[in-house]
Amino acid sequence: MSIDHASISAALLTAYPDLDAAAAHALIGAGHVMDVPAGQKCPTCCGSFREVMWLLEGSIRIYRQAADGREVTLCHVTPGDLCPLSLYTLFHGGVYAAEARTETRLRGIVVPSQELHALVDSNPKIRHLLLKHLASRMHELGDLVSASVLSN
Repeated sequence: MSIDHASISAALLTAYPDLDAAAAHALIGAGHVMDVPAGQKCPTCCGSFREVMWLLEGSIRIYRQAADGREVTLCHVTPGDLCPLSLYTLFHGGVYAAEARTETRLRGIVVPSQELHALVDSNPKIRHLLLKHLASRMHELGDLVSASVLSN
């Protein structure tokens, strides 16, 4: 099956408006399109898989399971977002003990970590987007902790 690079590029630029056409072209060239049905374990998040999905369609729920069997949602990933735990494994090299399940059908560009590291080094738009995303997640975490402390 051939991939319509123009429509994938347009979807990538719509989901991630901080990118430009050159960055979208670089991501498409370094990765591959992945489709995952709803309700499936997401193979590109949280595990020892060394790749990051640039989500074009759908949503993913990231969660951990407590010892008593309860599931605690850590975050949801939607188009324009990146899985923070995938970024953790990208930059830290570890594995985060969480699971990811597709809430809806997914479509995205999956870029292996080695290629993404090279793109971060060579493409300022991709580097800026990743840093902006990580800073935003840290801000969200700070707000969550503050709200928790202030409510007690």
